[in-house]
Amino acid sequence: MIYNEIKSKGESVNTKQIGSITGDNIRLIRALLGYSGQKEFAVKLGVSRVTLNLWENGKPVPLVTERAIYQLCYEKFTSVSPEDCVAQLIAVKGWK
Repeated sequence: MIYNEIKSKGESVNTKQIGSITGDNIRLIRALLGYSGQKEFAVKLGVSRVTLNLWENGKPVPLVTERAIYQLCYEKFTSVSPEDCVAQLIAVKGWK
């Protein structure tokens, strides 16, 4: 869903460019955003549960997906930039 929103705004969507977010961080962010299961979070991102599971278990995450995750964080915690939001969420649990 978020992926389609980025694309509909005419922004560049390159699914081959790799982001820097880790699987552990995705798992943490998913939980902190209130998604208990992978399926609901995957649907919000516009990917399959299997794809999300692969990312959470170490497969490289496309930069466009990383941006979508930042956007979800920003929507939930609008007082900071998306990147700062992710950094704060990660710092809460001491994840790297």
